[in-house]
Amino acid sequence: MTLRFTPPAARRLRSAIRDAGGVEVFAIGDVEDGVVTELTVTCRGLPDQVPALLDRPRTGQVVIHNHPSGDLRPSHADMHLAGLYGDEGVGVVIVDSDVSASNWVVEPHAARVVPVTSDEVVRFFREVLPRALGGFEPRQAQVELACRVAESLSTENTFVAEAGTGTGKSLAYLIPAALWAKANDSKVVISTYTKALQHQLWTSDVPVLKRAGVDVRSALLQGRNNYLCKRRLGIASEEDSGQEAQARAELDALISFDETTNDGSRTSLSHSVDPAVWERVESDSDLTLRVRCPHYETCHYYRARRQAAGAHLVIANHALLLSDLAIRAEGGPGVLPRYHRLIIDEAHHLEGAATQVIGRRSGLRGIQRATAPLVPRRKRRGALDRLLAQENSATRQRLEEPALDALAAAILKASKAVELVRERVPF
Repeated sequence: MTLRFTPPAARRLRSAIRDAGGVEVFAIGDVEDGVVTELTVTCRGLPDQVPALLDRPRTGQVVIHNHPSGDLRPSHADMHLAGLYGDEGVGVVIVDSDVSASNWVVEPHAARVVPVTSDEVVRFFREVLPRALGGFEPRQAQVELACRVAESLSTENTFVAEAGTGTGKSLAYLIPAALWAKANDSKVVISTYTKALQHQLWTSDVPVLKRAGVDVRSALLQGRNNYLCKRRLGIASEEDSGQEAQARAELDALISFDETTNDGSRTSLSHSVDPAVWERVESDSDLTLRVRCPHYETCHYYRARRQAAGAHLVIANHALLLSDLAIRAEGGPGVLPRYHRLIIDEAHHLEGAATQVIGRRSGLRGIQRATAPLVPRRKRRGALDRLLAQENSATRQRLEEPALDALAAAILKASKAVELVRERVPF
């Protein structure tokens, strides 16, 4: 096996392995003409440290690690690593501890960026849009802004702009974003602060692209609790069977909505829903069964995620964007699909959105919502009562007597704690 490292890069990695005592060392390398020219050592030690690297390498780079045994054949963990990185165009290389031989398990792929030129943008605004939209007249400031956005997308340079009212800024960034994403088969995330602007982009501006002949895949992605959960809706319907007319009517309306909606989002509802009722049926990250859920294939939330994964343009919001960045900073998979370019509209609200996402607040309404499912409400038993009453459940039958006693004691303790909270909090 050939090494495909420049001598300085090989010496640097060899030194790092020696300094680490011969254990596995992970590094990220820059590649030119199929050869590692520069590298940065990122971590040392056990394979379970690898997830910390997930967002570090860029397309066209390689993740390098050594096998102290000298056997350069990839292990199952290596193949898992290769699968994670290979989808992003990142290569995976295994070397021996002497850095004298290498196995390039996955070759890096650095696709050449196809630029969107100012001439293309100007022609689109002055010729294509007027044909697609009768009476459309481009504004000079709008066209200039669109050209600068296209330049930024093509060169990866950050561009900050302030556009006055009437500029037509939405199309000024949406059109070059669509042209660039289509030309490069890549993904651009557009983040807004308000739901109103997100709705405008999705219902008014994105359709303009199709009318203008831009065959670009697009998706709208909202926060998880904006989507109806089919499983929780079924549970709520069973629990409220034969309940008071108003609660039953709201659940029946949601069942009808579930059967006819295209996206299952709360914003698509034509009527208002009692917040307490929606909380019982909304998608919840703490309660999801993921692939074990019987509704996984038709789940509104996961369907939206799959659509976003395959889209060129993803319309999101600041809360989602910032949550995604925070999760990825901790080595997690994030809530947005991997994207190549980012456009932030209403950026002056970004600081406020960050405060809302990162800050943790506990108010009266939050306490009410947290404790309401636990206690009886009218004719519906609370979750603690139902758990205590499940004498013949399969789970309880598998428990030994001491465990059952401990479970009953824990439920009673929780019930008293909830009662104390509700005595002190007005409901």
